[in-house]
Formats: sequence, structure tokens, C-alpha cells
Amino acid sequence: MPRSLLFVELGAKPARELRRGFAAEGFKIDTATGALHAQNMAAMRCYDAKVLFGDGVVVLRGCLERRGRDITDASVPLIAVTNMTDDEEVQVLEAGASLCVSPATSFAEMLLRLRALIEIADGFPRQYRRRDLGIDPVARRASRGG
Repeated sequence: MPRSLLFVELGAKPARELRRGFAAEGFKIDTATGALHAQNMAAMRCYDAKVLFGDGVVVLRGCLERRGRDITDASVPLIAVTNMTDDEEVQVLEAGASLCVSPATSFAEMLLRLRALIEIADGFPRQYRRRDLGIDPVARRASRGG
């Protein structure tokens, strides 16, 4: 089954080479234009990773903070692609991104990092169950006896 990516355009568009490269590697790519569109697409479909392309850190951080868990899901890697300083990168990571990369990052490096993040996420349990106790770490919920 092919892996699926959601490209989220927040003022910046992904390089054609990235789209072609991921498609050639067998990824299915959907594109959302803006945070609300991304939120709706993420609600309709499960993605293996989300890649945000932003014009500046303020846009990325604002999107992540406003949309919260609708876009950021602990079990789905989220990569932010924009030029930023170290301090700005920390802010974006604190807002929910899994990884920050520069638009100048080579496709080969981005592919390796993305595959590593997806492998980690695949090993992340969606839910724990022990007798009648259930824990959902993604939704941050616990239940007992249903």
C-alpha cells in the first residue's frame, strides 16, 4: 500500500522536484491550500505524514497554534519547510512540528528523514489496553470498562 503525504501550502509552494521525487518513490500526494483546507482533508483521510510549506515562521507557528490537534497529531509526523533561525525553529517545534527543514534541503535528505519519522510513527501505539483499562495517547483519553 503506498504511503500518503499531505502537502500544506501556507503561502509557499513545494518545489516541483519534491513533488516529483516523492511521487517517484511511491508516495501519494494530496495538496491543501491553507490551514482550514488542511484541517478538512486531515479529517477525511489518514496521512502517513504532513509537510507544511510556509512563508516564514510566523505563518507556520500561527497555523499550528490555531489549528492545534486538527493538523498536529502525535502519531503523524509533521515537517515544516521554511527558512528560519534556530530560535524560530524551536518555536515551530514547540507548536507541534516533528522536524524543521530549509527549502534548500536536498530531496535525498528529506526523503531519508521522512522515512525515519514514518517508521518511528508506525511503532507508536495508537491505543493501549490492559484488562478493562484503555489509554489513547493521541487523543489523551483514558477509559475503564468501555
